[in-house]
This record gives sequence, structure tokens and C-alpha cells, in this order.
Amino acid sequence: MNLIYPILPGTKEWENFNSRDEMMAACQIPTEIVASMSTEALTLSLINHPLLDTNVLSYNDYREGVDSFVSDFDAVKSLSQRDDFAINLAKIYLDTPVLSKEQSKNSQDNMLDFIKKETILALLQVFDLFKEAEALILIAENKMKNKAKTEEVYGASVNTFLK
Repeated sequence: MNLIYPILPGTKEWENFNSRDEMMAACQIPTEIVASMSTEALTLSLINHPLLDTNVLSYNDYREGVDSFVSDFDAVKSLSQRDDFAINLAKIYLDTPVLSKEQSKNSQDNMLDFIKKETILALLQVFDLFKEAEALILIAENKMKNKAKTEEVYGASVNTFLK
């Protein structure tokens, strides 16, 4: 179940808010819904939170922005207690396409998407959740997937293991 926030920037309801606290309160996910969400869905809800972009970019240091956001978004507490949070975030990160120069001309969103994901991944409380074996397998699988995209270069070595 992927969460769709009921009130988003650009809507009349959003414009009626007088403070960031009101906006954050409107975007909190009820505890019972958090408990029923998969780690992947909850991770996507964190990444797609309407205030995360603003928070990350409002500080001179992206980590400060994420730290500030994390302290105000209740669902993060649940995520940080899930053993599979870091690996789910890493998978989502690795599935984010790297655009060519031509593709990126019309998309600042892609750059911001990477900034958010990389900053969250770099937080110690997230990084410490990684199990070495999981991370190595994920990296190897991603490398194989990228090699498969250029099979004409890598030929027979594509998908020779980790099938």
C-alpha cells in the first residue's frame, strides 16, 4: 500500500496553512496505518513526503535538513526500528535512473530525488542498519543489471552468476 498524502502543496487546503507545523501535522501518517505498511511503502512515503524537499534545501547542509525533518515526522521512528529499512532504501535508490544530459534538461526533480535519497542513506542511523552481506549482494545485483543494459559490450559475462 503506497500512501498518497491527502493535502499537497499547490492545493487550496495547503495554502490555508499558516506554519510548517500545521503542514507537518496534516502529513503525519496515523500509527495504525504505519504499522500496516510494508517497509518499502513506508520508505516511499518518507521519500515522497511533501515537506522533505523544502526541508532538505532549507539548510546549508543537506544532513541538517533531513535531521530536522526526521525529528518531526513520526513515521521515521518506526522505519528506523525496521531491520530492512536501509536495504529497502538502497534498492529504491539503485532503481532511480541516472539520466543522460539530454534527458535531464527538463528534470530538476531527478537531481533532487538523488539528493534526498543519498542524504537519508548517509545518515548514521540508517547506514548502521545495513548488514554487510545484504549490501554486497545488492551491489552485485545492481552491477549485473547495469551490465545487462550494455550486453553488446559485456557479452557472455552478463548474468553469469547471481541469477
